[in-house]
Amino acid sequence: MQNTSHWTRRAMPGMSLIEISLVVAIIGVFLFMAVRLGTSMMTGAKVDSTKTTLRIVKMAIDKYAMETNGAYPQMLEDLIRKPASGGAALRWQGPYVTDAQMLKDGWGRDLVYMSTGDKKQPYRLYSYGRGGEGAPEEEYIELPQE
Repeated sequence: MQNTSHWTRRAMPGMSLIEISLVVAIIGVFLFMAVRLGTSMMTGAKVDSTKTTLRIVKMAIDKYAMETNGAYPQMLEDLIRKPASGGAALRWQGPYVTDAQMLKDGWGRDLVYMSTGDKKQPYRLYSYGRGGEGAPEEEYIELPQE
């Protein structure tokens, strides 16, 4: 006679809840690692883009100074549009940068330019970096001094 009790347990094909949970956890770890790696790569690309932009703008500033007998722009926009007045306006041969987007860092924020009044280093050009304005100065992206 065959036992037909409904209390008899037979092995059923498939996965247990613990096995499914383990697989989901492993997939979650892999996704987390992929997102972290992607974020890191994006930040690195933005830093590299910003450094390249700084080099291009620095060359444009230096060319401006050469063509205006040592006068440096009052602001970065002077690289795009002729200054309204002053000796530099008479000798301006620009534009030195063709697009205002070239005056932005890898995060789309304006580059920072300021006159120092120092003959050896007449200006400072940098980006606030990933943190934006208000970020600690260690996070600024600036080309090394020559």
